[in-house]
Amino acid sequence: MSQAPHPPDRTARALRRVMTMHPLCPAKPAYKEAVVDVLSRAFHQDPVVNFIVRSDEQRASGLRAFFGMSFALRDLSHGEVMTSDGYRGAMLWMPSEGVHAGLVDRIRVTPEFVRCVGVFRVAKMLRFFTKVEHAHPREPHVYVQFIGIDPASRGSGLAYAYLQHAIQIADACSRPIYAETSNSDNLPIWAKAGLIESGVLDFGDGAPKIWQLRRPVSGARAIRSGEQV
Repeated sequence: MSQAPHPPDRTARALRRVMTMHPLCPAKPAYKEAVVDVLSRAFHQDPVVNFIVRSDEQRASGLRAFFGMSFALRDLSHGEVMTSDGYRGAMLWMPSEGVHAGLVDRIRVTPEFVRCVGVFRVAKMLRFFTKVEHAHPREPHVYVQFIGIDPASRGSGLAYAYLQHAIQIADACSRPIYAETSNSDNLPIWAKAGLIESGVLDFGDGAPKIWQLRRPVSGARAIRSGEQV
């Protein structure tokens, strides 16, 4: 059974508490290495990241190349990379126009891509990224690609601060939010912010299942004060 939305005043109070506890800031170019560091730690055991990134002796540098590439593809002037004090976490997002305007073509020519996947896996990974891109909703939306929290800061509520920031962005432009996860343990976390499973991608060829998540334009309740992740 779905829950009724919180009254506006309670929603605003909950949002202010979360954002006050964990103030976020847009990343600058100088923050790149710190953001790459925290995302590499946060996604060290993530199924889809482990599928994408090479698994040989150069895995550590491949992991950094992957998140370095992801950082470089963002428009920092529009706040598409957010971080927090002490670089305890980061969020990477973009409007859907950035996905549909040849994202795979931009990845293809990024120097970090080969370092990330390994030269012999380039064609396979380009096919995978193309399938993921084609699975995106065609409607305009806010795409939350990564929310990564340093393992030492998990359970602090920081992930919810990023989720609430994403909700603010989406509500400001009256768009739904779209996200993906390959870790089923994360589904309840996303659901608390109103992102409900909308499909499952199963491409085979060794790729893990990917759950598609969507929050309607006006769909999510506010995260209750005191809920932690």
